[in-house]
Amino acid sequence: MITCPTAPHRAQPVRLTGHPLAITLGLPGLRYAQRGIGRMWPAATGTALGAAAFVLPCLLLVLAY
Repeated sequence: MITCPTAPHRAQPVRLTGHPLAITLGLPGLRYAQRGIGRMWPAATGTALGAAAFVLPCLLLVLAY
């Protein structure tokens, strides 16, 4: 299997924009789920995973420099 060592660096801009988008769309999902429109667990899971996936790489970047 051939791997490209620069592949994670090329995906960094996608990660830094995609995960805040997951948080932004997940929070209204939580609000609607509290009102009875939709389900709570997908909205909560998506928001939590989006937040964790955004915060951890940012934290690693801050700690690396």
